[in-house]
This record gives sequence, structure tokens and C-alpha cells, in this order.
Amino acid sequence: QNGQRLPEDHPLTQRWRGDEETLQLDERLPAAERLLLANNNVLVNPGWVGGKPRWNVLAPYEVRVDQDPDEPDQIAGAPHISVMLPQTKDSDSQAAVEANALWLTWRRAVTRDAWGGIKSQRWEVWLHDRAGQARRNPLFRDNVNRYGVHPFVLWRLGSPTPGRVWVPPNVGWYHQQLSADIKLCDLDHHMRLQMHSQLVLNGGGDLKNIPLGPDRAIHSPSGDVDAEYLTPNPNVSMGIAHFNFDLRATAVAEGLPPDTWEPNSSTRNLAAKQLEQAALQARRRAMVPAAKRMFCGAFEIHKRVV
Repeated sequence: QNGQRLPEDHPLTQRWRGDEETLQLDERLPAAERLLLANNNVLVNPGWVGGKPRWNVLAPYEVRVDQDPDEPDQIAGAPHISVMLPQTKDSDSQAAVEANALWLTWRRAVTRDAWGGIKSQRWEVWLHDRAGQARRNPLFRDNVNRYGVHPFVLWRLGSPTPGRVWVPPNVGWYHQQLSADIKLCDLDHHMRLQMHSQLVLNGGGDLKNIPLGPDRAIHSPSGDVDAEYLTPNPNVSMGIAHFNFDLRATAVAEGLPPDTWEPNSSTRNLAAKQLEQAALQARRRAMVPAAKRMFCGAFEIHKRVV
């Protein structure tokens, strides 16, 4: 209050402590952070679900924004914000989920004067299907948004290019994760198919069933059979080296120690460890002002909702 921290016994503090437990922020905030780091964008939607507050964490692909012509890079004044509400719990494809989804559209309707100034505005919200057919709205039965604002806060890493609302996602991280997954699958497939010796028979064309096992003997009526086990020579070390090279290159590109993500990272002395920790702490401190702005914005919307 007025920039000062309220005491723990203050009624507003006690109210927030209860909301904090109901919201399960220990789960919601890390989920928002993961989406933010992966996509560079995430929307936090303080809402009211089942008679209690809830912070919905929305990825960019779940939201459609009709941009504000005055401030296209902001969502507070957007004419429409639509959120996809998937209805199909089990589906074979994302397309089926979107086809059966309902949409919750929040509208800001403004009336302007002859010079383009805003004379009045209305806040509305509808629940509808993909074709635009209205459904019963359990949140506001008359479709009037009594919050008086769009209940969304856009968390972004960086600023978008002029005229856009989204910051481009970190495609490099996505491809790096995909590359690492493919390499691990290749190593696993390689080992499973070539870690065991293979029995090879020369001759013995009259054999129908070949017994396997060290306690079994192979009998050929013709006597003309040569059996031997061939041992493969998989180049596992090359696969591991390739995998580690990708991890090292990614770490260097992020300004981190090269062996940050390697399974067998080298042991460094205390001074080197302290230097690395100082660099990481500097990166975290640089994020604190933006994190405070994002959280305070969500808290302001939260107060309106509850």
C-alpha cells in the first residue's frame, strides 16, 4: 500500500494469503515461466472458476487478439480477445481439438467522436462455438463484462516488432530440444539392435527350427553346418560425441559454460564456479524489474476479479 509492505496481520494480507493458496501459485507461476521461456510470450488470465479464483496460463496458440489500432503491441485496449476452450479431452490430432472447441470472446466496444477520440466504451464477453453461434455464458449471463477490463496480462520477454503483439518464439531452443531427442532415440535404437551378437549359420539347409541358448545344441542331419556368433561394432562414441557437441554449442550460444548441460561435466575449481554463478545471478537480476511488472499487472486484474 503506497509502496509499503503491509503487515501479515492486515486484512488485505490475510485475504491474499488465502487467495495465494487457492490459486496454487507454486504450480501456476513455474508453469507460466516455462511457457514464457519457451515461447517468449504467455498470457496470465486471472479468472473465477467453480466459485473460487484461478490463474489460467495460456500459450499464444490458445488466444486470438484483434489488435488495438492505437496500441497494436498492447492487449489492454484490444477490440476482441478470444480464448480457445477445448472440449475434446481425448483426440488424435490438434485439428480435432480446435474443431470441437468453444471460444470465450472478450470485447471492448468504443464510440469515437469526429476527431477519433473515445467518447464511451462498453465491455462485453460471449461464449460461442467456432461458427460464432452463441452459447449460454455461465460467467456473465447477460454477456456484460463487469470487470471493466480485459482479464489478461501479457508476459513477454523483450519487445515485439512495430505493429505486432507477439514476440517471436525461441525457435532455436525448440530445434535444439528436437535435435537432442532425435539423437537420444538414435543412440537407444543403435544400442538395442547392435549390443547383442548375432548367430549365423553356414550350410545346414535342412534345419527348420534353430534352438538358441548356451545350453542348446544344433543338430544337422547332413552334418554340413558351420555356426558362429558375429559381434557388431557400433560406433557409440561418435553418437555421444555428436550429442555432447550440440549441447556445448547451445550453451556457448546462451553465454553459459560449455559443459552446462553435458552429463559428464568437468570439475572446475572454486573460483571458476563462483564466476559462473555470478554470471547466472546477473542474468536473473536483470529479469527482476520485468518480473515485478508482470506479476503486479496480474495482481491488479486478480483484485478486480475477486
